[in-house]
Amino acid sequence: MRFLSPRPRGARTTRPPLAILSVFVACVGLAPGGHAAEQCFACHAAPGLAKRIETGQPITPGSEAGIIKGKAHAGLTCLQCHPRAAEAPHLSRPGAVQCDSCHKGYRGHVVSGNVRQAPGPGGRTPTCTDCHGHHGILPRTDAASPVSHASVPDLCGRCHGPGSTEPYAPSYLNSVHGRAHTRSPAGPAAVCTDCHGAHAKESADTLVTLVSRPHLPGTCGKCHQKEVAAYRASIHGQAVAQKRQEAAVCTDCHGEHDIRRAKDPQSRVHPSHIPETCGQCHGAVALMARHAMNAYSYPTYRETYHGIANEYGSEVVANCASCHGVHDVRPSSDPRSSIHPANLARTCGKCHQGASANVTQGKIHLRISRSGSPAVYWVSTGFKWLTILTMAALVGHIVLDLSKRLIERRRSPHRARAGEGSAHEGQGQ
Repeated sequence: MRFLSPRPRGARTTRPPLAILSVFVACVGLAPGGHAAEQCFACHAAPGLAKRIETGQPITPGSEAGIIKGKAHAGLTCLQCHPRAAEAPHLSRPGAVQCDSCHKGYRGHVVSGNVRQAPGPGGRTPTCTDCHGHHGILPRTDAASPVSHASVPDLCGRCHGPGSTEPYAPSYLNSVHGRAHTRSPAGPAAVCTDCHGAHAKESADTLVTLVSRPHLPGTCGKCHQKEVAAYRASIHGQAVAQKRQEAAVCTDCHGEHDIRRAKDPQSRVHPSHIPETCGQCHGAVALMARHAMNAYSYPTYRETYHGIANEYGSEVVANCASCHGVHDVRPSSDPRSSIHPANLARTCGKCHQGASANVTQGKIHLRISRSGSPAVYWVSTGFKWLTILTMAALVGHIVLDLSKRLIERRRSPHRARAGEGSAHEGQGQ
């Protein structure tokens, strides 16, 4: 057939008539030596057949099977996925492909048990083909695959983009992970499946299992091993290990999709935002009371010099992490804690060089009250009233001084006129 050979240079390209294509496909599908399964191409041509014929590319049952099946399914026959299509012509619709006949144990796009499903295209639950495609399935290691590491954010963004009920964009795209992925799509930056997983495998597993509070440290630890190792030994990590649902996990401090570098002014762990981030829990009176903790750590910090300077934008003044640590936060009773009495002088010495052990003598995060700290309360009250009375005396002095000056200014014209009158009388005499 003439159109199988490369066209001469400069020859006019014409699209082969549909009848010729049909005859050709039938010949390919029924050619001697062709597999019975490839007879499907007599009616179902692989996409782009006309273009391949026009450009003179080799057309064989094997090459066509490779295109329509893809590398991942190259060893399968059509009937393995479409067993009801054995009759030709088909007596009934072949029906949906059951991927779990081979991929056992993998469930659909399950978000919450077996009840709530994530809405996909057209408001329905996404299926295997929505992510992997229908034909031409490529392994995820192939860069051209829609489920390759480089393509996952765009793939998930089809449903979870702006306007969706649970959007990940643009928060993820502006995050430290999203920006790193944009710079190097094939790099190691975390994408959706790294945190959520690709499939729900077990009966109780969902696509939010790995990012649930008990599992989240382990999920983040796949990349951030050093940080999570310190976190697991901290008071927060130990509380999570004890299955305390209210214990802080990675996302409570860093955010979920909008994770940013600590140096980013918009980051929740930027020095200017750390007190506010910690205050979400340590400023909640009811939460702290349930765990028998000091409920006034955050408000009392705000009243100190450090807190006031931080509120006015200082990035170098001490914040919560400066004293308590970042991931390795421990109680003051722990000898390894940075706020243990034996370590407190060294901790304060990071900013206040020469700080001695005397700094450990005073109370920190002190809530001034008559019953809890009477000495501090009365000294504080005395200084407050001393300041009020001093300022009142100063204002009173200023008011009296201004009053005297105004009175003297009003009397001055009368004195001047009286003086002029006396002068005229003297001249008349």
